[in-house]
Amino acid sequence: MSDLVICCDGTWQDATDRSNVVRLYEALDLPPNRRKYVEGVGTGWLLDRLRGGVAGVGIDRDLLAGYRFLVDEFRPDDHIAVFGFSRGAYLARSLAGMVGTVGIVDRAALGGEALEAAVAAAYGRYKAHKADVRAARRAGQEASRGPVTDDALPLVYDPRSPDVPVAFVGVWDTVGALGIPSYLGIPDLLGSRERYEFLDVVLDRRIPHARHAVSLDEMRGPFRPTLWDESAAGAGQDIVQTWFPGDHCDVGGGHADRGLSDGALWWMIEQARAAIELPIADPAVRPDPVDGTLHGLGQGPFGAFGAVVEAATQPRPRATPLVDHTRPLPRRVADSAYERQRARAGRPAGQQYRPTRTLGVGDAVEVVVEAHRSWNATGLYLEPGTYHFTAAGRWGTPLGGGGPRGAARWPIVGDGFGRVVDLVEQGLRQVLDNPEAELVGARREAHEPLMALVGLVANEVTDAEGQVVVTPTGARLEDQKFVIGDDRQQAVDRAGYLWAYGNDAWGSYGNNHGQVVLTVRRLDDQPAPEPAAGERAGARR
Repeated sequence: MSDLVICCDGTWQDATDRSNVVRLYEALDLPPNRRKYVEGVGTGWLLDRLRGGVAGVGIDRDLLAGYRFLVDEFRPDDHIAVFGFSRGAYLARSLAGMVGTVGIVDRAALGGEALEAAVAAAYGRYKAHKADVRAARRAGQEASRGPVTDDALPLVYDPRSPDVPVAFVGVWDTVGALGIPSYLGIPDLLGSRERYEFLDVVLDRRIPHARHAVSLDEMRGPFRPTLWDESAAGAGQDIVQTWFPGDHCDVGGGHADRGLSDGALWWMIEQARAAIELPIADPAVRPDPVDGTLHGLGQGPFGAFGAVVEAATQPRPRATPLVDHTRPLPRRVADSAYERQRARAGRPAGQQYRPTRTLGVGDAVEVVVEAHRSWNATGLYLEPGTYHFTAAGRWGTPLGGGGPRGAARWPIVGDGFGRVVDLVEQGLRQVLDNPEAELVGARREAHEPLMALVGLVANEVTDAEGQVVVTPTGARLEDQKFVIGDDRQQAVDRAGYLWAYGNDAWGSYGNNHGQVVLTVRRLDDQPAPEPAAGERAGARR
């Protein structure tokens, strides 16, 4: 019995970027033919970087490279481990899914062109089957995720076996956005969003061990985490998904300051050693959970290129668990997050880490919401119940000011321009048949007043493919978003952190001024009936 390991790197990353994938690969105490490193998509020349980084071109090529390595090197009774970061994590999970679906072609039984044809046939069968699964899901039908076999194809591992040779899947911050972000309104001429829909990141129930290190602080909209559904785990299946401090690369590596990413690397190494006794030498790591640099967008404004950054990335908070060192959640939140929070609690407000408060029934607290931030972290973790929101103060844009209800009397030029932009955006969506396309200059909530105070509870529920869960009654378990104005009573159905912002266009916040004071009072612990559809904010995030 021997170990066979594949390490898949993230977008634009190769061995020179020193991600956690590279460093774990180099620490493996295995001969070269028992381990493989797959560099990330978009690591070639400029055109390749654009096609790979934006559209995800190259994912299929890398998946085939990983699978072909298994065909060449796998022997019966081998233990396979796959690791990945970012899109490479998506790739690693897809590779594990492919093995469990179509098996591993028997190289010894074939040769030359016959072997190439068999590998292509296995890959084509995997793509077709997963496309059928997704089509059935869209139609509201059940579809089997089980093995797909063809007795004419010689296999060294048959997926109909009760066991699967993949023993461990270890990933850092899986990102499932493989195509051009739909909100950019760019015609997807490459078909990038559809091209990779066959990839399957649902964890095979036969894989005994799976680990996922997830970023608490990544704010880029397209970088939504793709989590495993632990409720669907097989009997005895060992799944751990732990949230770590920092942005995407603070978890998966790649920044020059590795104080935070070293912690996530060491955690993964310890997990792999304990689960399958994977031979890994100790890399040179120096975790610094307290003073390690936390990178990323933060809450804005975003510097000299803030308008471009906001419009291109559309920052958005993640639906994270509660981070409160007085109420720890072992295995769900990393010790390093609690250590950073506890050690920085006495520092000035801008240097603290995720200061968190919860409210008991009857409790109230005031928070400041600044006009120049596209997202204001309130630090309030709202548990299920009914809350009363009130706000007062003045803020505005260069065109004028108003209160938290928004501008009732903006100059006609500004208001008229905004309405024209909104109409053009609606037309763009119809032409492109893309309801998510957004136009620069359009308000985030198209049907609400400019600079109306909006609240969002980051509590969405997604499935293992990163899609928002839809209940049997048709309800979408999205983040709860609502216009507060100066007075609002709101039910919170699922726990999550409260964020707030003024309703402006992406890319425009840096020019805004003023602030409002938001008071939040918890009325009870039973959610009240949801407001009528006409009272809610639009679907834009």
